[in-house]
Amino acid sequence: MGIFSSRTFDATRDIPNLSGRVALVTGATAGIGYQTAKFIALNGGKVYVGSRSEAKGLAAIKEMEDEEPTLRGEGRLHVVVFDLDSLVGTKKAALTFLESEERLDILVNNAGRGDSIYTIGPEGIEQAFVGNVLGHFVLTTTLLPLLKKSAALPGSDVRIVNLSSAAHAMIKEEPKFASLDDLNSPCVADPKNANSFINRTRRYGMSKLANVLFAKELQRRLLADPTDPGSSIISLSLHPGLVATPGTFRMFFWVSWLVRFWSLTPVEGAASPLFAATSPRVREKAEEYQGAYLGPFGEIWDPSSYAKDEELAKTFWSTSEQVVGDVLRRAGL
Repeated sequence: MGIFSSRTFDATRDIPNLSGRVALVTGATAGIGYQTAKFIALNGGKVYVGSRSEAKGLAAIKEMEDEEPTLRGEGRLHVVVFDLDSLVGTKKAALTFLESEERLDILVNNAGRGDSIYTIGPEGIEQAFVGNVLGHFVLTTTLLPLLKKSAALPGSDVRIVNLSSAAHAMIKEEPKFASLDDLNSPCVADPKNANSFINRTRRYGMSKLANVLFAKELQRRLLADPTDPGSSIISLSLHPGLVATPGTFRMFFWVSWLVRFWSLTPVEGAASPLFAATSPRVREKAEEYQGAYLGPFGEIWDPSSYAKDEELAKTFWSTSEQVVGDVLRRAGL
């Protein structure tokens, strides 16, 4: 139990029956993603456990079934392999998913990196920005036709949940997302200082800002045509809290004892994405939650002023579309 154990949403009691619904959770082999996938399955949903490898995914499913024996033999948990560090690999995997599944009601974009060493990856883009942002951009936009198809079904309730972080608010200087150079920025004037703790953290915050902008711009686009079934889809972003996950301990290794004391447990950390993905309140109060940014346990929070900038969100989307399109075209996709 974390120190912040008071809550308004409890994953162990407040998730409705999800029978017949299909979910995909990226980064579901550990931490928040693991708990999110497990609790959706425990409440009747069919869950694709997103993993970097089949072996890791199968191991996570076995662990879930060992923890919750009622899941054994139910056919609710399935591995899907996504390497979100590769735009080409993510695109190919998403296209394969479209061929194998007839509906998708819940997409939880959970996977990500913490503060990382500045690296331009093989596709010509800063690697952490690919893993935290553009991989999910490709995944979501590729799966959008299936999400819209599912939204047209009777009684549907389709949601796209994007994990961000309160770290997005640490961006105080005007962020730029107008070009590939902007996306590749080391966030410091002197590249020799790119890998200092503060600059690694600043780049992490920039990617988390992009997650909020993505969720908001996606929602705006979905609502643009009221006659499209996609207009009923709810897109949200959220800060799950400081959660005791392997990634958190790596990021704050020098104060791990303090993190352990102050942080939420992974089950508590999963409360916000589970609320966003499953709570009836989100559908009942759809206008409040469309494009919203949530804090721990599903409370609506006010994001930074940059995160609310509609023009910045449009610029981010346009640039991402162009950069991703260039990479995929070079790969013949």
